[in-house]
Amino acid sequence: MAVLGNSLLNTLLQKETNRPHHVLTSRGTVGIYLLLKNLICPGDKVIVPSIVCPHVIYAVIMAKEIPLFCDIDINTYTMSFESYLQVKSLYPDAEAIILVETYGYPLDSRFEDKLLYSDKVIYDKAQSVGNSHGLNLPKAHTILSFGHTKPIDIGYGASVSSSDLNLIELIDTDEQALPVVSRERVEWL
Repeated sequence: MAVLGNSLLNTLLQKETNRPHHVLTSRGTVGIYLLLKNLICPGDKVIVPSIVCPHVIYAVIMAKEIPLFCDIDINTYTMSFESYLQVKSLYPDAEAIILVETYGYPLDSRFEDKLLYSDKVIYDKAQSVGNSHGLNLPKAHTILSFGHTKPIDIGYGASVSSSDLNLIELIDTDEQALPVVSRERVEWL
């Protein structure tokens, strides 16, 4: 939709994500899809939590990637760090990981040490917008959804945030090339 320059929304997103560059997408699913499309190659493996919104998995599949499921921590509903280590040992060629703060619960802080310098991390803040917790992953790319059930609910839309301006510009170009579905068409379906 648009790479954000100097605007109030850009300032708010910088504060929330600790990333300098942002692009708006039509949905969080689209943002994840476009990140995967521009970060890794088709057929690569992506580590995802076993309990997550199905749209996250749709994005992985649509990007022609292979999802590898990790168990969750039963207390937080986020990805279990121990399960992540098991999956990574079984599939050392897994290229990316999608970390999701399900229901606003924080992720295990041990992910910071393991993924601190990886640029193939998608950090889906899901329903945790405004929470003070969060991992320090300076190279991660952040998704914030503004849809149904989210703290910022405008019905649709999302932002992709990154420290990599070139990546943000690629995502913006790719998002503009996607087919547009009108509200009338959606209501008819």
